[in-house]
Amino acid sequence: MAQAPFRLRAGTFDIVVAGFAAVAIGFAGFALPEWRLFQLLSFFHVPDILSFAQPPLGLKARMATALLFGGGAFGGVYLLMRMLDRLPPRSSAAADPDEDAENVDALPMRLRRADAHPDNPVRRPLGARDLGEPLDALVLEAVHVEPASPLPAFLTPEPIAARAREAEVVDFVELAPPAPVTAPAPEPFPAPRFERVVDAPAFRAPEPAPIAPTVAAPDLGADLPPPSEESISTLMERLESGLKRRETVRPAPAPMPPAIPPVAQAAAPMAQPPMTSNAPQRMQAEDSISERLRVAMSDLQRLAART
Repeated sequence: MAQAPFRLRAGTFDIVVAGFAAVAIGFAGFALPEWRLFQLLSFFHVPDILSFAQPPLGLKARMATALLFGGGAFGGVYLLMRMLDRLPPRSSAAADPDEDAENVDALPMRLRRADAHPDNPVRRPLGARDLGEPLDALVLEAVHVEPASPLPAFLTPEPIAARAREAEVVDFVELAPPAPVTAPAPEPFPAPRFERVVDAPAFRAPEPAPIAPTVAAPDLGADLPPPSEESISTLMERLESGLKRRETVRPAPAPMPPAIPPVAQAAAPMAQPPMTSNAPQRMQAEDSISERLRVAMSDLQRLAART
């Protein structure tokens, strides 16, 4: 007894498809990152209602999200499948137009909107029965026709069978072995020839040029007279006399004016005598000159002690 094939009912198939969709979307909701999951729950204000939806989110929040997503997906897919089941089924003629020719003729014609016109109704397509019985096939017989003039010998076609027989026949011809090839003997090289020049002039080296004698550098200090103690002592005496003369010529500093006793009432400012602007400069110049003279005297004394 043949067993009937297993078939799913329409409702069972809808439940299976909806279950697969619920599992897939529920797993996607369970695997969401924590920040994305919290953002999604905050969008629907779930943390305000349920305490486990507040951060940090644990396993309970993820399981609740997966169940919520899975339940929504199951309900949506199941309703969609039930709506598809309620659509009217297509006719068998439209599903299989080659099954019956009469039903095919009864089908409405499809025409593009650009080709549709009220004055040009749609015509039925051409069918095979409109052409009638097929014609008998014509049998053509080959007729051999002799040429008007014979062809030349080089244009006469050779039968293919003769070519095949000639190809099968192989003629073996004994050939003499080739002569051995030997390399030619090398030609002897000519003996080298050396020419000797006998009458060539003897080579003489040029005589070296005489070297000028070197002149010693002149001693610049030889013509100078040695320093004498008398000249140094005389110079020191002159310097001392000049210093004494400058000390006697230098004017004495002006005395300080007496102090003015204070008065009860402020008196008018007294006119001070104008001071010459070149007096301090002159004193500074004299001091610098005397200092230079003292330094020169000390240098001369050290030089006299060394000599």
